[in-house]
Amino acid sequence: MHVARLTMRPAGPTILPVDSIGFVAAMRQEVRPFLRSIGTCEKTALDAFPLYRFRLHERECRLIECGIGMANAMRATRALLRDHCPRLLVSFGVAGAVTPDVRAGDVVMIRSVCLLDRGDPRDLQPVRPWSEAAEAAAGRALQPRGARLFFGTAVTTAGEQEVSIAGSGIERPVLEMETAGVARVAAEQGVPLSAMRSVSDSVAEPLPFSIEGSLDQDGRLRLGRIAIAAIRDPRLIPRFARLQRNMAGAMANLVAALRAALEAQLPG
Repeated sequence: MHVARLTMRPAGPTILPVDSIGFVAAMRQEVRPFLRSIGTCEKTALDAFPLYRFRLHERECRLIECGIGMANAMRATRALLRDHCPRLLVSFGVAGAVTPDVRAGDVVMIRSVCLLDRGDPRDLQPVRPWSEAAEAAAGRALQPRGARLFFGTAVTTAGEQEVSIAGSGIERPVLEMETAGVARVAAEQGVPLSAMRSVSDSVAEPLPFSIEGSLDQDGRLRLGRIAIAAIRDPRLIPRFARLQRNMAGAMANLVAALRAALEAQLPG
């Protein structure tokens, strides 16, 4: 198995001189819980992507809802950086665990990102590390929720693939479909990227449907297709219900950890 050599760039300061933040998330199911924690925001659109404006810790913030998939993530991130010029990007959302020790509801602070190509992780590269204070704050936020904090790798895939990590040296991978795209554009523009993912599906509780077959042309889930699959096979209904609960719990945990981490990492 080929895995590209990991070339570490020097880490930036742990206390960020940030006056503006850009957020990237793929789905409404990820965006809404975060925005509910913010309170007041203004919804607009940017290049056909939903865009939300708000203030957080006295910073001007924009959140763009990119839709599922790396291509959408790259287009949305380029639009956001052109429109807003944030000093920090944050990518967040749900993911699938690859290793059995990570359960639904756990949160993973992302330290690196790579692409999944026919089962092999490639082009491994670091993202901006969270500070020790942010890590500690996120862990404290999760303790009363019964969730755990891990550190790992966002493995970005174009669809359902088996992943082989034996001997790769990849730290606790989680599967998702956007972070590598956000990271690529952030690197092009010289904007630091931090990332965090929560686990909605695990080795013990995998997705009960095909992601690729459930997306519309804009990369958004078509719930009607999922409902049809459940009608055709009623045995899937309990699994869909469990996934919905897991996703809601995962996002609640992620929002708590992300808000705590940002408060600890940002000065002032």
